[in-house]
Amino acid sequence: MRSFLLFCFFFFSLVTTFAQTPKFSEDPDLFIGEVQTMMVPTRNDRAIQVASMLDMAWKSGLISPEQKTRVIKFAKGLQAKKYKPYPHFVNYFGAIGSAVNVHSLTGKELDKVMNVIDETYQKEDPKSVETFMATAYRFLDTKALYRTRTNALRVIGGTFSFEYRYGNEVDEPEPVKTVPKPAPKPKAEPKKTAKKTEKKKSNDGWDDWSGWDDTETTAKTEDDGWGTAPEPEVVPEESSMRTSYLTEEVPVVKGPAIVIKDADIYMVSQFDSVTIYKTSGVVSLLSNKFVGKGGHFDWDINGNPASVELKKYNFDVTKPEFKAEGATLTYNATLEEPIEGVFEYKAKRRVINVDYGYPRFASFTNDAKLKNLGENLAYRGGFTLQGAKIMSAALDNSFSYLVAKYNGEKKFKSYSRNYILGDTLISAERAGITIYQEKDSITHPGMEFKFSRERNMLKMMENNNSALKEIPFLDSYHKMEITADLLIWNLAEPQMVFSIITAKEMVPAQIESADYFSDKRYQQLKGISSFHPLQMLVGYSQRKKTDKFYAVDVAQDLKIKEATLKKSMAAMARLGYIEYNSTTGYIILKPKAIHYVNAHRDKKDFDHISIKSYSGAGKNATFDMGSKELVLRGVKQFAFNADSGAIIAVPDSGIVRVRKNRDMEFAGRVTTPNFIFKGSGFKFSYNDYWIDMTKIDSLIFRTRKGKKGAKEKVDIKGADVNSAAAERIAQEKAQAAADSLAQISAPDDFPEDDSVRIQKLQAAKAAKKLAKQKKKEEKKKAREIAKAKKAKKKKPQLDEWGDPIIEEEAVADETTGEPKPVVKKKPKVSTEKALTGLNGKLYLNKPNNKSGRKKIPGYPMFDASTGAVVYFNKPDVLDGAYDSSVYFTIPPFKLDSIGSASQSAVNFKGTFHSGNIFPPIETRLTVMPDQSLGFEYQMPEEGMPVYGGKGKATGKITLNENGLQANGSINYLASTLKSDTFTFYLDSVTTKRGISGAIAANKTGIFPDAVIGHYEMNWHVSADSLALNKPDSLFNEKYMDPIKLYNGQFAYKGRAVITPEGLKGNGMVESEETKIKSPYFNFQETHFKGNNAVMEIKSDNPDKPALLATDVHMDYDLKKGYAEFSPERVGFASTELPNAQYKTSLSGGKWDFKQKIVTMNEPEGKEDITSSFFYSTNPDQDTLKFYAKSAFYDLNTNTLKAGGVPYIRANDAHIYPGDGNVEITEGADIKVLQNSKIVMDTLNRFHEMVQGEIDIMSRKEFQGFATLEYKNSQGKAFPIKFGSFTRDSVLIEKGQPYEYVTKAVGEVAEETRMELLPKILYKGVVNLTSNKQLLDFDGEMKLAFGDEAASAWFPYKNTVNPDSIRVTIKNMKTVDDVPLVTGLHVSGNSSKIYNTFVSEKADETDLSVFEVDGLLSYDKFNREFKLGDESRAYADSYEGNVMLYNDSSKVAKYEGKFNLIKSERDFKLATSGSARANLDSNRVNLDAFMAFDINLPSQAWAQMGTMLVDNSSGAPEAVNSGNSALLFKLGEFLGNKGVEDYINKTNSGYVSFPKISPKLIHSLVLNEVKLRWSQKTGAWYSVGPISVANIDKTDVNVQMPGHIEIKRNGEFDVVNIYLEANPTTWYYFSYSENVLTVASSDGKFNQILAPKLKPAGTVAATFTPIAGETMDRNQFVLNFRNTYLGGKGEPLVDAPAVQINEEPASDPATESAEGEGDGTEPAAGKKKKKEKKKKPQVDEYGYPIEDEPVADTPPAEAPPADAPPADAPVADTPAEEAPAEEAPAKKKKKEKVKVKEEEQIDAPAEEAPADTPAEPAAEPEPEAKPEKKKKEKKKKPKLDEFGEPIEEDTEADIAP
Repeated sequence: MRSFLLFCFFFFSLVTTFAQTPKFSEDPDLFIGEVQTMMVPTRNDRAIQVASMLDMAWKSGLISPEQKTRVIKFAKGLQAKKYKPYPHFVNYFGAIGSAVNVHSLTGKELDKVMNVIDETYQKEDPKSVETFMATAYRFLDTKALYRTRTNALRVIGGTFSFEYRYGNEVDEPEPVKTVPKPAPKPKAEPKKTAKKTEKKKSNDGWDDWSGWDDTETTAKTEDDGWGTAPEPEVVPEESSMRTSYLTEEVPVVKGPAIVIKDADIYMVSQFDSVTIYKTSGVVSLLSNKFVGKGGHFDWDINGNPASVELKKYNFDVTKPEFKAEGATLTYNATLEEPIEGVFEYKAKRRVINVDYGYPRFASFTNDAKLKNLGENLAYRGGFTLQGAKIMSAALDNSFSYLVAKYNGEKKFKSYSRNYILGDTLISAERAGITIYQEKDSITHPGMEFKFSRERNMLKMMENNNSALKEIPFLDSYHKMEITADLLIWNLAEPQMVFSIITAKEMVPAQIESADYFSDKRYQQLKGISSFHPLQMLVGYSQRKKTDKFYAVDVAQDLKIKEATLKKSMAAMARLGYIEYNSTTGYIILKPKAIHYVNAHRDKKDFDHISIKSYSGAGKNATFDMGSKELVLRGVKQFAFNADSGAIIAVPDSGIVRVRKNRDMEFAGRVTTPNFIFKGSGFKFSYNDYWIDMTKIDSLIFRTRKGKKGAKEKVDIKGADVNSAAAERIAQEKAQAAADSLAQISAPDDFPEDDSVRIQKLQAAKAAKKLAKQKKKEEKKKAREIAKAKKAKKKKPQLDEWGDPIIEEEAVADETTGEPKPVVKKKPKVSTEKALTGLNGKLYLNKPNNKSGRKKIPGYPMFDASTGAVVYFNKPDVLDGAYDSSVYFTIPPFKLDSIGSASQSAVNFKGTFHSGNIFPPIETRLTVMPDQSLGFEYQMPEEGMPVYGGKGKATGKITLNENGLQANGSINYLASTLKSDTFTFYLDSVTTKRGISGAIAANKTGIFPDAVIGHYEMNWHVSADSLALNKPDSLFNEKYMDPIKLYNGQFAYKGRAVITPEGLKGNGMVESEETKIKSPYFNFQETHFKGNNAVMEIKSDNPDKPALLATDVHMDYDLKKGYAEFSPERVGFASTELPNAQYKTSLSGGKWDFKQKIVTMNEPEGKEDITSSFFYSTNPDQDTLKFYAKSAFYDLNTNTLKAGGVPYIRANDAHIYPGDGNVEITEGADIKVLQNSKIVMDTLNRFHEMVQGEIDIMSRKEFQGFATLEYKNSQGKAFPIKFGSFTRDSVLIEKGQPYEYVTKAVGEVAEETRMELLPKILYKGVVNLTSNKQLLDFDGEMKLAFGDEAASAWFPYKNTVNPDSIRVTIKNMKTVDDVPLVTGLHVSGNSSKIYNTFVSEKADETDLSVFEVDGLLSYDKFNREFKLGDESRAYADSYEGNVMLYNDSSKVAKYEGKFNLIKSERDFKLATSGSARANLDSNRVNLDAFMAFDINLPSQAWAQMGTMLVDNSSGAPEAVNSGNSALLFKLGEFLGNKGVEDYINKTNSGYVSFPKISPKLIHSLVLNEVKLRWSQKTGAWYSVGPISVANIDKTDVNVQMPGHIEIKRNGEFDVVNIYLEANPTTWYYFSYSENVLTVASSDGKFNQILAPKLKPAGTVAATFTPIAGETMDRNQFVLNFRNTYLGGKGEPLVDAPAVQINEEPASDPATESAEGEGDGTEPAAGKKKKKEKKKKPQVDEYGYPIEDEPVADTPPAEAPPADAPPADAPVADTPAEEAPAEEAPAKKKKKEKVKVKEEEQIDAPAEEAPADTPAEPAAEPEPEAKPEKKKKEKKKKPKLDEFGEPIEEDTEADIAP
């Protein structure tokens, strides 16, 4: 509705405006007034201003009458068409007014403007008219062609005129379009018969110029317009690009326009402002297009001026940008002369330190000449400016050329379409390069180019986005093609480096011979095309007899689509077969193309040399320009041919040195199908096609072995070729599954084709990832296997030769996860053999048959000019058992057709030398059936001596991979042994296939007769010993027979050794009664001995011997009938009793065959029995162990009796048998140990128990009971009976293994009355842990202070240290869930104070003045208990409650937070401090820090604070910052951090509380208030001065007289506060039952409070302040002094308070002098009679003790008029400073009174009956001279930690 009303309002306003505007009058004077009338109702400032502007022009006299008539007529026409005042009339009148007023146009010039306006209105549509008028008005008013908030365009200076144009004006010639001329052909090109030139796409040649794109160009995999053939280096007469731009069509201006001449165009944007100077042009007022010509644009580039002269240009005036074609750039800092091109400016947002790329300029062609490149660089090419960035791109896409020299020598020439010409770095995304080397060169058609001018450093890098990235460098000197990612060359150095950038270890640099050919690669060029492009081009070239032609001609000639052909040509160019310009289609055949076609047609020889370089360091190849040597690194191998008999070079260290025309030198290996040549200095001659091997270390034979013709390599120099090959192949498979280097037998794949390099890289990455994953899985699997292994490592077992038998590690089964059985095997060895000591030449093929396409007999061949030696000292013969003394000598020889697979060439006659095993043997060396080199030789019938005559052998000798062997017999000493296979070593003979043998009895009697069956043998010739068979653990009855000894009574299995000293053994001998094993048998005629033996006494159960002695020395006597045995190692449990299930290490044993008794004893007098022990083999007893001195074992009953047992350890306890004997029956059953003792743990021996009855179950467990004597901190003992012994694990230290302890449980009954601390009883469970010295109590505790019956049992659970017990007292409750508290309380019923010690309050509603919990401890030296918060009581915290209690003196001390009242919302009290209470007399002294919060106006508190400060000059300070007690008081308000902050702030002096913390801002803050408890009145009362710290935010810091009384009246608190700065400045507050009575002598204070105070006597249910009177103050003060202070105190002075609704009180001094009967001091002239008064006993502050009689004055009554003045303050209270107005007589009197009071305080007090009224204090006599009176010296009281006097009470304990 509201919107509708607004619409109606504006509509009717508009209608009214038009309705109220009458038709214009034709009278000029009336007309101008009517214009004003029209504009005013619009309420538009602009419209009203235009009316005024027209009025000024109208009256200026510059508009002629005729022109005024035209204006009126035009306006009437607008009015007739109902045009609006705004904007139509405004724009029209504004244009006319501005033309006259601003530009002073008159006459014809003004007519021109009117004519254009008239014609525009007649011929243009209304919208165009409106646009025109707005622009015309804006221009005429401000000369702005366009203006918005973001940009504007203005005309400055020059002249202008308005025109209406029809497009055929004389000064605008018709634009002419011309077709750009084609680029001129090179002079060398043949004349073309038919050539098509594609028409250039219609555009301005700017936006499609990739050199200025703001985004990166997208990589093109197909033809990208680059090509490989550079443009011919000729300067065209006229650039077609220039012609195209100069003849570009210029926009035609029609309609209304502004013609501008010789003006500056000022272009402004939000980012920049620029000017086009002295230009002319036409502005279309309809299309906002500016068509200009001439002028110049100037700017600055890094401090260097630049300028362009403009020709014709146009732009949209609404945009801050323009472009000028055919501009001439002058940039003297870089250009030698101006150049023509295209200029563009655009306003863009700028970023700090970032070139935003404008203005821009690009030359038409490559005709720019640059300055400042230096004498070593020459440049010709295009020129581009992009901001401050200089590049070489030209609009006609022509090349730029860069030539570099060094020391006057031409180094390289580069060409590119777009260089970036930096100050120190010249770079190009793609550039061709020619590096000069005398008459030779290294070239590349296009890589990323970088040249550092400062460092003379050239870098050519592979551009992954380039279509030319696969083209190699062409090295004309070495005739090699080098495919690499990076070339680096410092022109000052001779070395040039070729490198691979990414995946260096997997992607190789490839170096190929210029005559390399691969038919596979040739076939791949065809792809899926219907024609072979290379074959087609070569055929066309041969027919046309030229190697240079255009693609269009080839397409027409061969009837192929031109687009298809160009696509193929781009691919041929990328592979380096042709040079191709994709723009012109110009093709130049390279020699490589003709070579590939002729090689494919078998019309030309070729080679297979292709070398791959893998270099992790990045330097794949280095070309030394000085030595002209190309050093290749990381070469694994390369081939010289590619058939089945490939000859492969494997360089050492991967280094190959290439010299001129592909000659090479390397060290390493050259391999053929049957041979491997190893050596150094191998020199390959490409022209001769042979390898000169001047130093051959070895010629290795490669022989067939195994299935499917797999080959085995044999190398005499010790290199493990098999292992190395396997490792290499494994690595190559992990890197790339299809790596051709590992597939020598596949000639088609060697060398690989370039087109699969990327696929191989991807495959290598995938294989690497797979290998990494597999390695991770193997590690995980190995960890699982490791868990299954035993912790202890076994000693390696030895075979008969003394060599370790290698065992494979356990491998987890894939299905079960369990370890598989271990398979034992010997280590693998290689089987290589070779010739050494020779040299020669390897003829690869005839020089004209490098490709091997013709099969020429005899090639390849090797001619050895010297003889050779074959050594058999490598692992391929008997695992390398022989050294160089075993060899075969051969004379000089030749090897033909070594590339053949036949082995007929290996047959050499010579002499065999066996290293003195046999005499020299003449025979023929050949290939044996096992593919090894060897021979066979039949010995003479009489045999041959062996090893210089130490023995004799008969039979046939054979040499093969199994070594030197014989089939026959061997004789040694008294033995004769036969076998079909004896193997001879340099110092021994072995056989595993012995047939039979015998040992004859020796005449000396040291050998027994022995019969030998099948056997194994190892004859150690040098050691003069012959070993038969293996030890019993390896004895294999399938191949070995037991040796029969002692006429067959014993059978011996194991190793028997025949030596000149006799028969030794390592094995097992067995009879019917026993079985004995020993590694050191010594067999004699009637008995035998054994060391480290295992003796077993057999029983009826074959699986359980009666006794088993292990690792003992034994002597078995066949004649005497017994066997003696003793341990070989002291402390080793060598003897086992299987039935008793125990082992022992007792040192001696004797087995009586007949009685079946075994006795064991330690030697007499042996004290140390730590090596003599028994331990259980029963699994249930878990290797239970104990020491003993003797034992007796009955084999019949299986009973063991051990004596001399000191103790038995079970878990971590020592159990001591009563008599030292332990009896064990069958099954390891130990009888109960009576009257035993227990000590635990074994390390610390913390606990000792007696009177035990213990049943030992195992090493970890025992049962029974024993008694522990517990002693408390006072040394008092209490017996605790423990049982329930258990074993438990505990973690002693994190990261360490668990340890096991013994735990036991005891019980303490209530009747035991066990005291943990004095007066603290305990009952309940006691837990013992062996490794803990302290016991754990879990029961109940009671504090037996005073009346024990009043205390309650409360739960207690803690670890108790008798010397330092801390009991946690927190949230204690009775069994009935009643809280138990400790502290001070005020009874709500009796108003008496009482204390509690972990007991119930008298009534739960009682006020808890102080409560404390936390940790309770006892100080036995001070006989004092402490209870409190741990951080406060036992650390350094400033906050928290703590209590100290001395049970002897019955004194308790409290520190912390106190609750003196129950605070309410409007009256709060927070208190902290320290108190001292005597529990006998209920006397409590409290040093308090009090903070009152009372709901009164802050102005009143401020007034009070100011008055107290002003009237307390010279009074002592209230706050001592250095007082340590103050810090603990503040801790309850500020916390620890706040106190530390307070200490820091006050280090240098006093700082007021309000400035310390807001937490100390309260209505009234008092410090060091000395409070006493009156048990009689049930109230707290203050003694001494009141220390006022601050009032609200006002710092006071003054001690002043005053009184505070706080008491409990039923459910209500009564608080009275009186403060007196001086007798005439005082304040009194009394709070009770929600009523706060306020009285003061401060009139202003009273006035502030007056509106808030209720009348006296008001009863309130909520907090209500009421007005008090002076009488209220007087009554409280006098009553307080009489009740608590014995009537002492300064005289009171009346100061009337301001009453509500009354006039202010009169002068306090006057009223004081007149006051009588109101409780104040009587007049000065009146005197009272003296009454003798007995002085009361006073406390340490000089105040009467509560229990002493005091003045019994009724608190509500005032003293009589003649009462004496109140006493002065006590002795230790500073005297108040008298008011300045006080009379001298009065002051003198007060001084005398003060002296008298001091005398009274120092005098001893006398007791008086409690019901006797107190006498009034005697008035001091005026004539007394106090200075002459002797004072009694007062003894200073001893102070406790609270600073309080220590009372020497002797009363008995009182009940809490």
